[in-house]
Amino acid sequence: MFEHVAHLLVPEADPEVLASTVTATRARLGELRTDAFRRQARDSIERLGQVESALDDVGRDIDAARGGDTDAAQKARRTLIEVDAQIEAVELDRRWPELDREAREALIWTTGWVQDYGQPHEQTLYQETAKAVDKARQARDPLELQRQRLLRRLGSSAYGRHPEAWKHRFEDAAADAGNATDVARAQALVKEGREALAKGDNEALRRVTQKLWQLLPSAAEDRRKGHESGVR
Repeated sequence: MFEHVAHLLVPEADPEVLASTVTATRARLGELRTDAFRRQARDSIERLGQVESALDDVGRDIDAARGGDTDAAQKARRTLIEVDAQIEAVELDRRWPELDREAREALIWTTGWVQDYGQPHEQTLYQETAKAVDKARQARDPLELQRQRLLRRLGSSAYGRHPEAWKHRFEDAAADAGNATDVARAQALVKEGREALAKGDNEALRRVTQKLWQLLPSAAEDRRKGHESGVR
């Protein structure tokens, strides 16, 4: 497993490749340290100090490798793998509040929709996934926390059965029409959507809204989710 990671991090134990990796890692380290001091995250500051010390050792091993010491080159390579893992742990600490907040929001948003409009198998899956997310939050496990994406999909599926779901989705998309990649096309779709809305043609409204989404910036999807969360 570690050999596979090594090939991803450093293709070969070549002194110049190792030196380039150290340079990139120091830049990454500098950004994390600035953030850690800003947050007064003492644990992260201490771990980053250990990383810097390890990088100093790597620098000495690279110098030895340039002199022909192949063992030193392999040692530097292994140390860089360990350093990468340490940095990832610090990055997780920095991102964890955001990940945890997103998970909580996903739980809150999904619960009502699945309870009200979810099919039996969706409700069962929601219960299982919600328990897994709670467990991941307690364990601070970011990989398991990715299950929140499934929660969003379950909530979105259930929300789609709300009688006015596509009306609200359309209105939110229409509000972003001015930011579309093709404003003229977006305005035409908004007009078409208004006509479908007036006729009560929900299927046509759905098609128009989906076409609008394709013209909108990616941030519109986040706005749509936030908009849906308030529709009850």
